[in-house]
Amino acid sequence: MGERTERDDEKIRVSDVYRSINNVGTLLWKKLSQIISA
Repeated sequence: MGERTERDDEKIRVSDVYRSINNVGTLLWKKLSQIISA
């Protein structure tokens, strides 16, 4: 493995943020569909 550069860290951080936003979005959609179908 080569040295991790700041750019690599940035990429990892961005993908982490993206993933958590994705998870929150999925949760919201599940809640919404439950409310709508109720």
